Amino acid sequence: MANSTVGRGMNKVGYEGRDVFLGVKAAAKIFAGTMVAQIAGACVAGTTATAGPCIGVAQHDMDATGAADLVKRVALEFDRVYAFDNSVTDACSETLAFDTAVFMEDDHTISRTNGGVAARQYAGRFRGMEPNGTVRVYIAASNAT
Repeated sequence: MANSTVGRGMNKVGYEGRDVFLGVKAAAKIFAGTMVAQIAGACVAGTTATAGPCIGVAQHDMDATGAADLVKRVALEFDRVYAFDNSVTDACSETLAFDTAVFMEDDHTISRTNGGVAARQYAGRFRGMEPNGTVRVYIAASNAT
């Protein structure tokens, strides 16, 4: 390969670089507004199972039933604050320090802790509570603990 010899323009991807389309795991069902994780590079609903940390929030429903891995794609948004349901058994509260790590109980519920022995995957950073009791979570572009 060689360097360009003419201007190529700005090949921007997504809205302000805060969204991408990624392949979905075969048979996975992902719903708009839910947290998404990956297994071997394929997107799945955020879960306490074998998936990794939250990598973004789904921008539309995607049902990969009957499709092979990575054939279907889902639009993910990240680098923003989102409101999710609060856990019943491991709830966040206003007393939680700003920017504390919080965890996925499922694809739409936030837990205060990882449940011990990393049973729950990392969701993002705590950004306070909404008046209705939902938890504000910052999901970064690089969402490592």
